[in-house]
Parts: sequence; structure tokens; C-alpha cells
Amino acid sequence: MKLLKHLFFIFLFTSSIVTSEELPKYRMVDLGLFGTDNSEAIAINEKGQVLGICEEGCSRFLFLWDDVGGLKLIDYPFGWKAELNNYGQIAAVSRLDGLYRLFLWDVNSGFWELEVSTDIIQITGFNDRGEILGKVENQLFLWDHGRKTNLTALFHEQVPGRWQDFEPVSLNNRGHVAFNTYKSKVTEHDTYGARSFIWKDGIFKMILSEKSWETSTRVQCIDDFENIIVNLYPSGGGAFSQFFISPSKNILVPCQGCDLIRNGFPIARDCLPGKLKKNSQEKSYFSRGVQIKKLFNENFPYYNIPNSTEVHDQNSRGYVVGQIDTMFSGRHAFLAIPEKQNEKK
Repeated sequence: MKLLKHLFFIFLFTSSIVTSEELPKYRMVDLGLFGTDNSEAIAINEKGQVLGICEEGCSRFLFLWDDVGGLKLIDYPFGWKAELNNYGQIAAVSRLDGLYRLFLWDVNSGFWELEVSTDIIQITGFNDRGEILGKVENQLFLWDHGRKTNLTALFHEQVPGRWQDFEPVSLNNRGHVAFNTYKSKVTEHDTYGARSFIWKDGIFKMILSEKSWETSTRVQCIDDFENIIVNLYPSGGGAFSQFFISPSKNILVPCQGCDLIRNGFPIARDCLPGKLKKNSQEKSYFSRGVQIKKLFNENFPYYNIPNSTEVHDQNSRGYVVGQIDTMFSGRHAFLAIPEKQNEKK
């Protein structure tokens, strides 16, 4: 009975993802910026705003671009990591005068410096509420504008054990955090290994806590509906298994090469080569990587594509951003916009 129930959920899940043989045509926007040496598009939000980096000599600067307002140069030296949310806000880390600086930027209020440290500041999540998930040394933090929460300290208060090596992974728009950590062994009878947790409403909950400690877990991402993609690793070594978990729908199904979640469904990476993916809302996605390169090579032969294209992000409208080598000068940021196709009746 349990097997039939499991197979039913697999059918329910897989039947909601439809593929199409048709590849859309793309309109390419070259964001090679005004005489700079190189440019690179690293993120795109649901409004079509592009976050990128431009280089001139030894300096690197962030830029924000959209088809309405054009180019906005963020006049602050950039050196490490940057994230973009759907309101056009930017969270980024720079290194100045030997110090790592975390700042928040938006078009109305400009720069807001949130953290200065001699240790490397890592950021791995940035949501539409302006919250930033990251790490300084081995401490997980959630920055909420002027307020900073030490998640590692809270975790040690709630969850007993010798936990270490905290890895921030994902932050959704409801402020829920997904992260990985490791429990070390003191005696031969202790449980130990890698485990994944969600922090929600001040409470830490282990992902797949009912699984044997013979298997380690590493969460990949969490979306606004608390859907999760998690990897399971056998303690004796060998290949990992990847699962998509939907708590609200009671679905736990294996998936292959999933990279992220959009609208409640995992988006596969390089599966079903060259085919368009559609979710239940008929929104279209391409797998990231080689299939995008192939598509560009067919449609834009004047770019030097085969060995030098980097695809960094795509939104739910199918817009793709990255960096491409040109046959003219340097490497350019690009935005590829799918042209609308006539719907089949």
C-alpha cells in the first residue's frame, strides 16, 4: 500500500511537468558597457532587471540594467559576492582597506553598510524583504536591515550536540532559512554526520530526521512554499540521491540533477537535452548550461560561443543572463529574451 501511494505521488509530480519539442527564438541584448574592458551579468529578477559586473583596469563595479531605466552604475568597488531581489535591491560584499564590508543598496536610499569584518563575509541568500543570509567565520547570520541575528548561537541553545561547520544555503521570502551542519562524534555510540535544518519562526527543525544516521543530508534550496531539494549521501561513500520534498502536498520523490525550485517544482539541470520545460502554470524554463550554449550557437553565430559562454541565471519568464565571448572585443554581459510564440489551439 505504501509503495502504491509513493508511486501515485511520483505520477502526480512528474505529470505536472510537460515538455515541448519547440525551442523559442531569443532576442539577444548585448550589455557590453560603454568602453569597459569586460562585463558580466550575474543575476536577473522577475521584473527583468539585470545585475552585473563591469571591469575597467583593476577596478570592478556593479551595475543594474533594465529596458526602461537603462544602465545604473553602482559606484562602489565590488570584489566578492552580490545578490539581487525582485525589488531591485542589491546585497553585496566588497573588500576595502583590508576589511570585508557587507552592504545593502537600493535606488531610493543608496548604500547601507551592515557589517565590517576582518574575516571573510559570505552571503548565500537575499529575499524580497531585504533580509540577507550569510556567514562570518563559522557563525551563521541573518541581517534584517539594522538588526542582526546570530543563528549559530540560537541553534546551540535549542539543539544539543557537538555541531560544527555551519553552511548557510537558502533563504525564502518568508524569512525561512535552510542550512547544513555537521555533528561530530565523541564516543563510539554517538550519532554523527552531516544534517540539514530549517529555521522557521524561531524554531530549528531537522530535515528528514527520521532517516537513519547512516545517511548524511545536504539541503540545496527552499522556496516560499517550503518545498525543498535535498541530497542524501551514504556514509560508506558512493553516489548521492536527490529528492524533492513538498510538505504541504506530502510529496517526497527522487529527482535527477535538480538545481533550484520555481513555483513549487524543481527545475532540472541538463535533463531532457534541448527541450523546453513547462510547469503547471505553463511557464517555460530551460536547463542551465550546455543546452543554452547550443541554442545561442544556432541563433547567434557571430558570437564566439562554444567554449566561453557562462549562463548564470534565468527568471520565470525564460529570460537568461550570463557572459559571452565576442569576436570583436572582450567578454560581454548578455541578456537573452524569448520571443512570444503563437499558442497552439
